[in-house]
Amino acid sequence: MESQSLTPRQASWRIAIPAKQEKIRVLVADDQPHILDAVDLLLAPQGIDVDCVRSPQQLLDALGQRDYDVLLIDLNYTRDTTSGQEGLDLLARIQEFDARLPVIVMTAWGNIDLAVESIKRGARDFIQKPWENERLLSLIRVHAELHQALRRARQLEFENSLLRAEGMPEFIASAPAMRPVLELIAQVGPSDANVLITGEHGTGKEIVAKLLHAASPRAHMRQQAKLLRVLETGELERVGSSQTRRVDVRVLCATNAHLQEEAAAGNFREDLLFRINTVEIHLPALCDRREDIPLLATHFLARNRARYRKQVEGFSPAAMQQLMQYPWPGNVRELEHAVERAVLLCHNSVIEPANLATAGARPAAPSFETMSIDEVEALLISKVLRRCDGNISQAAEALGLSRAALYRRIQKYGL
Repeated sequence: MESQSLTPRQASWRIAIPAKQEKIRVLVADDQPHILDAVDLLLAPQGIDVDCVRSPQQLLDALGQRDYDVLLIDLNYTRDTTSGQEGLDLLARIQEFDARLPVIVMTAWGNIDLAVESIKRGARDFIQKPWENERLLSLIRVHAELHQALRRARQLEFENSLLRAEGMPEFIASAPAMRPVLELIAQVGPSDANVLITGEHGTGKEIVAKLLHAASPRAHMRQQAKLLRVLETGELERVGSSQTRRVDVRVLCATNAHLQEEAAAGNFREDLLFRINTVEIHLPALCDRREDIPLLATHFLARNRARYRKQVEGFSPAAMQQLMQYPWPGNVRELEHAVERAVLLCHNSVIEPANLATAGARPAAPSFETMSIDEVEALLISKVLRRCDGNISQAAEALGLSRAALYRRIQKYGL
């Protein structure tokens, strides 16, 4: 993990620059050399690092020496055995070693019952010999990339906790598509340059603005330019006053509109666009930075688990795969709401696909019959606050509470 170096003035501002794409590492176990050779010949030209072993014990020894992204294991190691018991026993040992490690099982004597049993015992997928090369390659890539993303989530959690502890805005980004964004923030943050932040709804423009402001030497200032004249002359008059005042401001603008097109159409002042657009930072849509989905989902789960006092530890592999495949037209904000709803509806230790509203249909409302009074109140307050864009006075009026009473509940539920 690379980090942007800091000057003493920036000591409280840190952003993680994502590492380059990791190489996939696969460990293959089979007692037949020609099978191991075939797997190596398929994967190695694709840039995948392959280690091969011929027995369950050799596989367990290899796991203790190196980290892998996927295990591809045979279910039979004794030539007169077709039960798959050796492979199932090995699968149990792998689960004891690291239950998060993806395992794909294979056997020449496979059947549906054996496939189902291996999945029940923790395998992520099943493939029969002789396999289709494209399918095997696809399975390995999907499970390896998901495992790498989840591993990065755990690695970045410590850095994110440090940022939160220092009062910094939460900004999770490790996808390659976010590297130019983070590098631009690091470069222009300490400067006085005006910045235009663009991107679709829910991509995180407000958080980028807060990061830029926090990185600036003028982070203590609260003025915001309202008019083009202020930008051009540095002068303004307060409401109700005729006295001209000189101000020193930096403008950070965020929009999901295409301002160049709006200016060409006469709907936005071109001279104002030139003033605010010294540097432009464009945030990619979540569908273009899918590597960040496990990181973001894990972060939102932890936050809502504490908020709603739920004992939810994580996502099942199927649920995480569903999150990875969904197009997320509402971007990070939609993902945040989907995870919040899943935490509320989950009554087990992990979130399952049934808890997620990502199938395209309008999600059903949470069942209040299965929620505690505190959960219902927290959910209601959270929704009203979002509807009022965080305005405490408006939210309190909508809820029929005093501002003080609403503040107490916000503090109680960690909203």
